[in-house]
Amino acid sequence: MKEKNERRYTGKIGQEHYQIWKRLIERFILFTYTGKIGIQPSAKIGPTHELSSEHEKLFETFLQSLTVQPNTWTDARWLARMYLSWLEGRGIKDIKEAEPIHVQKCFVRITAVVLLHYKSLSH
Repeated sequence: MKEKNERRYTGKIGQEHYQIWKRLIERFILFTYTGKIGIQPSAKIGPTHELSSEHEKLFETFLQSLTVQPNTWTDARWLARMYLSWLEGRGIKDIKEAEPIHVQKCFVRITAVVLLHYKSLSH
């Protein structure tokens, strides 16, 4: 993992590639401890971005407000974290500053992440 981290910081691999490897290693470690594979590969595994404290609070409030089925909850959790992280990456610290164009651009980016993930699974 150290090698992947160094390659990410030198620009030899992208953030998404790094996150896929990180998640794979986390699953392997979990398997060695539990003997179970856990969740199957999914496009929703994606990066688990760290959020600012303000967005983390908003994210937790959002999760607590959900009254949906587990699969839908997982989808919403993944999407909300990706969106808030994307906003932060563009310097938008308050969600009230987000405009429709931000939603559009973020969803284009998320689509690219999902396609990259599926492409990596097919090789």
